[in-house]
Order: sequence, then structure tokens, then C-alpha cells
Amino acid sequence: MIDKLTQASFDQAVTASRRKGTALIEELNARHLLTTRDVEHFAAFSELQALIAALDARGPAQLMREHHGRVYGTPVDMYNAIMTFAQRWVATHAGETVTRS
Repeated sequence: MIDKLTQASFDQAVTASRRKGTALIEELNARHLLTTRDVEHFAAFSELQALIAALDARGPAQLMREHHGRVYGTPVDMYNAIMTFAQRWVATHAGETVTRS
């Protein structure tokens, strides 16, 4: 199902294309209504940047404390803490949409 905002943007692109005499695909692309390789890359890269920023904001001690209840441990303990954090982050953000300005 297409949301109302996307439908309105599509309708505006069709109208603009006819009025300007430009290709519809160019109008759709200008309104970010097409999923191109660049858009897919931007979305994936943006999400990775957000995950890294969230992980960095936590810091190693807080990650270990949240996962193991202590701030010391082995490399495996840290790996498990990072993986748990990443899995929770993905589950929390899975339903969000990426907006491109």
C-alpha cells in the first residue's frame, strides 16, 4: 500500500513532467521516488553510520555492563556484547524509513 504523501508526490511528478515536457523518470528521481543503486547505497550506508554512532556513544564499559553486568572480560565477551547491541539496534530500527534530503 502506498502512503498518501508518496501518492501525492507521485501525482505532482506526473503533473510537473507534463507541464515542463520532461521525462517522468527524471521528475520521479528528483522527488526521490525511485529506488536506484545510489539510493540503496545511501540508505545502507546511512544506517551503518547510525549504528556505528550509536555503538560509539555507548562505549566499551557501558556495552560490557549492559551485556555482562561488569566492565571487564575477554575479547569474546566484548564481541558478544557488540553483537547483542547490534541485534537490538536493528530490531528497534527495522520498521523505520530512511528519508533523503
